[in-house]
Amino acid sequence: MEGSADKTFENKANEIEKLFLLHENIVSNDKAIITAQDVIQNRTKYSNSTIARAFIVLANIAYNKGDSSQAFQFALDGLSLSGLSDELKLNLILKITKGYYKELQFEEVLEHADLALKLTYGIEQVPTRIIALSYKAMALSTLGEPEKANTILNKIELLIQNNQFFEHISVLEILADAYLFQRDFQTAISLYNKVITLKFDRAQLINLGHTFLSLAKAYHSNVKLDDAYNAYWESRVHAGEYNLPIQAALADLGLGQVLYQQEKFTQAYKVLKEAYSALSKEDLVSSYLDTLIALAMTSEKVDSREQENWLAKAQKLAQGRTLTSEQIVVFKLLAEMSFKNEKFKEAYFYQARYLSLFQTHFPILKRTLAPKHTQKSSVSNNRQLVMKLSDHSDLSVNYETKFKKQEMLIFWLSFVLIIVLTVLIIIWVRRNRKTHEHYSGSTEFNGNTIASPNQTKQLYQFMFKMARKYQYPLTISYIVVENWNELAFHFDKKTVREVNNTLSTLISEYINEFDRAGKINDGEYILMCPHQHSKVIQSNLDKLAEALKVRFFANIGDFSVKIKYSCDMPSVQDIDPYLFLSRLSESHSKTSTKK
Repeated sequence: MEGSADKTFENKANEIEKLFLLHENIVSNDKAIITAQDVIQNRTKYSNSTIARAFIVLANIAYNKGDSSQAFQFALDGLSLSGLSDELKLNLILKITKGYYKELQFEEVLEHADLALKLTYGIEQVPTRIIALSYKAMALSTLGEPEKANTILNKIELLIQNNQFFEHISVLEILADAYLFQRDFQTAISLYNKVITLKFDRAQLINLGHTFLSLAKAYHSNVKLDDAYNAYWESRVHAGEYNLPIQAALADLGLGQVLYQQEKFTQAYKVLKEAYSALSKEDLVSSYLDTLIALAMTSEKVDSREQENWLAKAQKLAQGRTLTSEQIVVFKLLAEMSFKNEKFKEAYFYQARYLSLFQTHFPILKRTLAPKHTQKSSVSNNRQLVMKLSDHSDLSVNYETKFKKQEMLIFWLSFVLIIVLTVLIIIWVRRNRKTHEHYSGSTEFNGNTIASPNQTKQLYQFMFKMARKYQYPLTISYIVVENWNELAFHFDKKTVREVNNTLSTLISEYINEFDRAGKINDGEYILMCPHQHSKVIQSNLDKLAEALKVRFFANIGDFSVKIKYSCDMPSVQDIDPYLFLSRLSESHSKTSTKK
C-alpha cells in the first residue's frame, strides 16, 4: 500500500515537471490546477523544487485566465520556499515583476527587474535577460527617466540582434503596456497589433484574448469606439472558446463602457450586469469597482432607482483604496447623488474628495500627456527604438515561419518519397517473394493456386527437404502434355492459352487444401502432397486425367492431346530433389490420350 502511494506521488511530481516545461501561454486546464494544488497541499511529500514548479504552473494558469493578482500571489508563495535553484528563482521573480507591472507599481518593477538581471548573468539566460531589461526600460520611461530607458533599449536591441532565440511576444507586450499607461495610444496600438499577428503565426491562441483586451483598451482610450468594440468582442469570443470567465467578464466590462459612450444605454446596462455577476465572485477589486462605477453611470440613463444601490457598493469598495484617475469619478457621482437627495453636507464632502484626488492625479496625467521639452528627444528616441524592435520581431518571426515552412515541406517530401519507396519495395517483394518461411513450413501459395516456374522450383526444394528432415510421407506427381510443341504449332496463341488455363484450372480443382501445385514449363506440372501416400494420390490423378479428356474434347476438337502422368514418394536414398524428379518424369506410369 505504501509503495502504491509513493508511486502516486512520483507520478504527480513527473506531471508537474511536464506542465512546468510547457510554454506558459498554453497551460490552462482544470486537471493541471488539481494536480498542482494536490502537490502544494501535500508538500511534505515533495521537494521544494517540485512545490515551486507547482506554484509556477498555478501562476501561469491564473495569468492565462486573466487573474493577475492571484498569479502574483502564487509567485510570491513560490519564492518564499528555500533551497531553490537560480532558474526557479528567476522564473518566480519575473512573475512577481509582471504582477507589479500590471498594478503600475513601477518602483517595485525596477527593484525586481534588477534582481532578475543579476540571476540571468549568473546562469546565462539571455532570453529572460531581455525580458527583465524590457521591464526595467519601460519602468524608467514611465517614471520620467527616458534617457536611462533609452540606454537599456539599446542594450535590448544589441542582444536581440546577437541572439536568435528570445520571447518576441513577451517583450512587445511589455513595451505595449508601458505605452498604453503613458497614453501614447497609437504606439501601443501598433505594438498590440504586431503581438496579435505573432500569436496567430505561432498558434498561441489561448492567450490571444488578453492581447485583444489590451488592444481594445488602447482603442478605447484613444476614443476609437468602433475599433474598441470590435477588439473587446474578439476578446469575449476567445474567452468563450477557452473557458476563461475572468477574461470574458473584463471584455463585457469594456463592451458596456463603449456602449455607454455610444449612448446605447439599455444594451450597455445588460452587458455590465453580466460583467458584475462574474466579477463579484472573483478577487479583482479594481475591475469590480470599475464595473460598479459603470453600472451607476448607466443606470442613471436606464433606471435611476438602481443608481443609489450601485453607488453605495462602489463607495464602500473605494474606501481606503488608491484609486486610478478613471475611478475617482465615483466621488463626483456620489456628490451629485447626495445633492439630488438634498444631503448637502455629504455632497460637499464628496465633491471636495473628488477635487483633492483630481489634483493628485493631474500632474501624472499632464506628464504622460505632454512630456517636458527637454525630454521630448529622448521620448522620441525611445519610441523609434521600440518600433525598430517590433520590426525586428516581424523579420525574425517571418524568417522563423519561412524556415518552419521549409522544414515542413522537406518533411512532407521525405514522407511522400518514403511512401513511394515503400510501395516499390512491396511490389518488388511480391514479385520476388520467397515461397517459404524457415521453420513454420507455411508457403505464400494457397492450395488452389498454381505456382509460377520460379516459385515451383523454390517450393519443391523446400517441401522435399522438410519431408526428409521430419520424415513424413510426400507424394510428388508429374503431369505433362507430351505433344505440347505439336499442339502449339497447330493452334493459334489464344487456343494454346486456353489449354494452359484449362490445365491450371482442373489441377487446382483436384488438389486438396494442403497440397501444392506448380508449373514447370508450358504443359508441364508437378503436384506436391505432403503427408499423403502415392496410392491415394494415384486415384486422384486418374480422375484428373478423365476430366482433362472431357474438357479438351470440347476445346480443340479432333486433335489428339497426349497427357502422361506419374506419382511416387521419395525414399531415404533420394537425396537430390532434381534427380528424383528427373526419374519420375521419365517413368510415366499412365498415359491419357484425347482422340
